Order: sequence, then C-alpha cells, then structure tokens
Amino acid sequence: MINFEDLREWQKKAYMKWVMNGNTGILLGCTGSGKSVAALYCIQQVKATTIIIVPTIALMNQWREEIVKHLNIQFEEVGVIGDGNNSPKQITIAVVNSVRDMDLSYFEMIVLDEAHRYGSIENILPLMNNKFDNKLGLTATLKRADGKDADLEELIGKVVYTYTTEEAVKDGVLSEFSIVNIGIDLDVYDLDNYNAYTETINKDSFSDMYNVMKDSSNPNFVKACRAVRATAKRKAIISNAEGKIKELVNIVKENKDKKIIVFNETIKMAEKERKALKKEGFECEIYHSKTKKQEAIERFRNNEVKILISVKSLNEGLDVKDVDVMIRVAGTNQDRDTIQRLGRGLRVVDGKTDATYYQIYCKDTLEKWQITKNTNVIKSASEKVTWR
Repeated sequence: MINFEDLREWQKKAYMKWVMNGNTGILLGCTGSGKSVAALYCIQQVKATTIIIVPTIALMNQWREEIVKHLNIQFEEVGVIGDGNNSPKQITIAVVNSVRDMDLSYFEMIVLDEAHRYGSIENILPLMNNKFDNKLGLTATLKRADGKDADLEELIGKVVYTYTTEEAVKDGVLSEFSIVNIGIDLDVYDLDNYNAYTETINKDSFSDMYNVMKDSSNPNFVKACRAVRATAKRKAIISNAEGKIKELVNIVKENKDKKIIVFNETIKMAEKERKALKKEGFECEIYHSKTKKQEAIERFRNNEVKILISVKSLNEGLDVKDVDVMIRVAGTNQDRDTIQRLGRGLRVVDGKTDATYYQIYCKDTLEKWQITKNTNVIKSASEKVTWR
C-alpha cells in the first residue's frame, strides 16, 4: 500500500486539493512526475469500485503493472476491459474504445488518464452516460485546440493542482536536460513545392474551412478543399524532409552509447529512418499505429535495443526510466506534445545526470516558428538551449 508520508510533496498537496474539491477534479502534472501514483493513492483512500479509462492498450498494461506494484493486488485481481478482455473487478482498467457505449453504473469512481483525450464526442460518452461519486482526471496539459477542455472541466471537475516541468526539475523529481535545435535546408524541389502550397494557403484558407469541406453544396467548398489539401501537403514536406534523416543519423552517432527515442509524424518517415540507421550499423525497434508491437517496447525497456523509433503513439504511455536522448524529427506545435515527448527522457535513475532533447526543423519554413514556440514552453526548465 502507499503511505502518505512516502508521497512526493506535490502529490500530497494534489491529493488534499482533490479531497477539498469533493473528490472531483483534474491534476495537471508533467510527464514523469508521478501522476499515476497520486491517482492510486486517491483510489486507495476512497475504497470504491473504480474504473481507470485509458486511450491505448499500452497504457492499460502499464497501469496494471502499477496497480500490482503499489496496491499489493495480485495481477489476476485487476479487472481489464479491452484488447479482447471484459472482466470488471474492484479496480478495473479499460481502453476507452471498449466502454464508449457500456453501462458503467457498477463503478463509483472514474479515473481518466490523459484526460485531454476525452473531449471528442465519442470519447466523452462514458462521462455523459454514467454518474460517478468520485472523478479524477490526469494529464500534462488539458488545453485542446477545439476548446473542449472547458467541457471536460465541467464534467470531471476543475483543475485542482498543477505541477510543472520546471518545478519537477528543481525538486529533483525529473533530471536536468538541455535542448538542442538543429535546422536543415529543404532541397530545391521540396522548397519550391513548399512555397507553392504556402501561396495557396495564404490565398484560399479561412477560419471555418474544415467544416465547409463537409458540405459540398457550400459556395466555398472548392476553395476549402484546395486550402486543406495544400496545408496537408505542406506539412508532409516538412515531416518527411530527406535532410532530417541525415541529421538524425549524425545525432545518433554522437550519442551511440545512449538510449534514444525518435519521434515522428508519419510511418513513411519512421521506416526510412530505420533503414538509414540500419545501414550505419544501428539496430532499432519501431512502434506505430499499424503494428503496435508491445515486443518493440519491451526490447527497448530491457536494453536489447538502444533506439526506439515511434510515430505519435508514444507521445503518451511509455514509461522507460533510463532514456538519455529524445529526438523530435517531426511533430506539432502543441504544448502538450512537447511536454509529453520531453518527459519520456527525464526520469531520474542512478548513474544518469542529465538528458538531451533534440529538435530537427526545416529552415525558412513554418517549422522554425513551431520549434521556437515548443522551446519557449520548456526552456525555463532546461539548463541550456542551443541553436545550430
């Protein structure tokens, strides 16, 4: 069981704030700071039938391990709904896809891991269709581009406690880190196409264009389709730039004895990276939505391979404590993605003094602005920021 005295100071404060708010509310904690332990302490104290909703199978498996470890519950006593299982128990973990239309009245408490994920019409159904006496949301950052974070606060409860990366590094909860931003040039062909798509976007885009695309009778339908298509193709140029592969190989060579996670936006790019690294003698595992190979994660955890290449899927849900280097080859400008990716490598372990977060970007493109924005989110917590 978890003793209150053994909790980190922020976890103690967060628990008390949650109780003071009537056992409802959201905890914002940077990745790697111990949100799951704080949640398990809440579950332990409430002693109610509890369902923990997660977005992925990988997270479901991870939560099961945490429950067994911290609450002295046998593996088979933890309920599971999802991945072919449907066995509710006193404490149950469920993948959201499996419980959207399910009657959850058996449960008195709900925990929503990666709470920001439940703002969509489909994922919010477990909250709308069921009543719970106790509600707890966990996430690094709640803010959503569609503004649905306000709906989540209304359904789960307000944000009762926030624990930032800067605070966690200062407290020694997370390791110190440096940021290295590396710019590459697009080749002439890609740059010409990038500029052409930008011209189309500047000419044809408008605020409601994604909704207009759903209605072919709208007079702006063709214009919206043109702008959205150009936006997607421009992003693809940035995400799949060949120059990024060369730079990635250079970074891996500089850090050849370290444990590395590579973040991408497309499977195409991830496969190219694996091929290029293999050619240089580096063995890699790859994880993306089409394979979801748990074996790849386990091999990385067990140090059978030192490099794990991922596509979006591992922004959330990977708990590996000895990662030294994180490399962003492509991504978004959302604060949450930056905080989550960075957090994959900031766990504190014996013998690890610091970590490095590399961001590769295309010069003379929108991505330079994105990287600047991403850097500003985390630079106050870092030891040093370097631009190459």
